[in-house]
Amino acid sequence: MKQDITEYLDYRDFLLDFYTEKRKRNSYFSYRYIASKVGVDASHIAKIFSKKRHIPERAIIAFVEFCGLNKRDEECFRLLIKFSKAKADDEAKKIYEDILSFQDVSASKLGKNQYEYYNKWYYTAILILLDTIIFTGDYKWLANELTPSISVPDAKNAIKLLLNLELIEKDKDGVYRPTDRFVTTGDTVRQIAIKNYQEEVIRMASESLRRHKKEERDISTVTISIDKKDMPTISEVIKDFRQTLLRFSDETRDPNSVYQLNVQMYPMTKGGKL
Repeated sequence: MKQDITEYLDYRDFLLDFYTEKRKRNSYFSYRYIASKVGVDASHIAKIFSKKRHIPERAIIAFVEFCGLNKRDEECFRLLIKFSKAKADDEAKKIYEDILSFQDVSASKLGKNQYEYYNKWYYTAILILLDTIIFTGDYKWLANELTPSISVPDAKNAIKLLLNLELIEKDKDGVYRPTDRFVTTGDTVRQIAIKNYQEEVIRMASESLRRHKKEERDISTVTISIDKKDMPTISEVIKDFRQTLLRFSDETRDPNSVYQLNVQMYPMTKGGKL
């Protein structure tokens, strides 16, 4: 069975599946055999498959020919290599959007919707809000209910996207209600999009200082000195704090507002010794 490279986000997963499939049919198909065909040491091949190393630039065309990739699949293969090597979030985001163009229409649409969900703060806000109100299609009210408010077209697009992802559904009475589904974007893509989301909500927290009255918000800061080795313990304390608030939220009988909580802790010094 021929592997479809457009279904992958990591070229090394594609190569491993290609190897496994060939190995089933041909006992001679080994790391050493691949190495002899692509001009890369067998130990390096093993490290590529275990995602510890990447294909050397000089060997890419040899792998393309060895796997029998056509011109279009070769373009996708090269994009996947760039995506796996990308260090900057902006670069990875651009490459991922290019990769989506190689997928079939339905898969590409789903991937773009999943990716988009994490790129706009108000998708999450609207999803949570729909669990506290009866919404039947008053998009002007919905757009103005958010703070900051959004445009009516943005509100309509948000509902459309949430429907496409099956995160909400319209019941027999015409009321839009959340479902129990979750966004299933792969971890790599989610990490890229979530960073964009976090940057956006952190920026909004800063703007809240001017946008909202003091009694409507709680923004405080504290600067402390710690031993870096205690960070895992501190992270667990913060995690427990978040879980406590989530339980409190779940037990609220009549919620009427949606709030964003950002817990931010980051180093302000390099931690060197004099």
